[in-house]
Amino acid sequence: MIGLAFVFASGCTGSSPGNAEWVPANQSDLRSAVWNLEYYLTEEGRVYVPDDIEVDLECINPGLIAGSAGCNGYSSAYFLDEGSISIVSLFHTDKECIRSDKDMMEFDVMGVEKHFLERLTNASRAYILDGKLVFADSDDNEMLVFVDSGKEPDRLNHGRMADPGDVVGYTWYLYPDIDGNPQSGYSGNVTVTLTFGEDGELSGYSGCKNYYTDYSLEKGRLTIGEIETEGNICPAGEGLETEYRYIDDLELIGGAYVNEDKLYLLNFLGAESLMFERRSPEGIGWYLASYYDKDNATVFMPADMEITLKLEDGKAGGNAGCNTYFSDYETDGNRSLTFGMIGMTEMYCEGKMDLESRYLSLLETTAEYSIAGGNLKLMNSEGNTIMIFSELSVGEDSE
Repeated sequence: MIGLAFVFASGCTGSSPGNAEWVPANQSDLRSAVWNLEYYLTEEGRVYVPDDIEVDLECINPGLIAGSAGCNGYSSAYFLDEGSISIVSLFHTDKECIRSDKDMMEFDVMGVEKHFLERLTNASRAYILDGKLVFADSDDNEMLVFVDSGKEPDRLNHGRMADPGDVVGYTWYLYPDIDGNPQSGYSGNVTVTLTFGEDGELSGYSGCKNYYTDYSLEKGRLTIGEIETEGNICPAGEGLETEYRYIDDLELIGGAYVNEDKLYLLNFLGAESLMFERRSPEGIGWYLASYYDKDNATVFMPADMEITLKLEDGKAGGNAGCNTYFSDYETDGNRSLTFGMIGMTEMYCEGKMDLESRYLSLLETTAEYSIAGGNLKLMNSEGNTIMIFSELSVGEDSE
């Protein structure tokens, strides 16, 4: 025997939100619950979903919904703005299911799933009515009605869909270990950056060469043009491998959301593909690992000498190898970093004064910084790296 979902005739395909009780849904509404499908609408009326068939919807991030369609799992990118919703790139598994109740009556689970996915794809409006989540068509006729399952959402990444004001004016650094996943495929030893220009140009460093393209961003919808790179041919290694992977991922981006100092780029399926963070050298203790001498050759710090740096609240200081030094500094929180007049104690240390003098002179020429893999690079006004610092271990003092 085949059990049918319960059908209640309503005389039309749906009802219109023509009263004040209907409230356009927003992101917080979708995030507030795991929503179970109560019924969907056909030409015959409402079709209630049997208790033994679970069709649900859960917000995974500000641009991705997912759940069970009855038999198969599904996920989709979506965009929601003041009750207007777009479901894009719907994906679902593809298996056949037969569901039976305790009396061995079979339910038409595949029929329920087919109706649900068709209506989900065609949803244009989202409303809250009497605590229920309603998806409607472009004429505001309800198609899917969900109720709060009572379950707490446990897969949600918080944030909001990005607008230009959230991302322009910063250099974003690729965070290689997204969600603590060591299989992300990106090395923490390679710097990858992303910058959104006010003029619609997107640019950065891909780990091997500079890249640029055009972009548009509005309420989380991110469109990226054809990506071009410039620079010398890179040798085989981590930098080149990172560039190939990064450019491939960037070309598949369709959305973006922000959460505090993190930027998440979503692929066309709505899943987080790339995560960036705004990094600052402030509040961290740094020790000098290497610097460049007057001949522009790399010099590693001797084992018996430590030079430290700490930046906090506009005040810089540390140990210059022999003397304690102090200075003011300015940074735009992006890449710019400059130091004011440097003061210091007046001790003498045998064999350390030349290096101390070299360090302080390099500090005065600092114009920019970058951070990658736990290392702080200071650059001069020509963009050349002049010093590389590593982060002090917990418990060490930078003073």
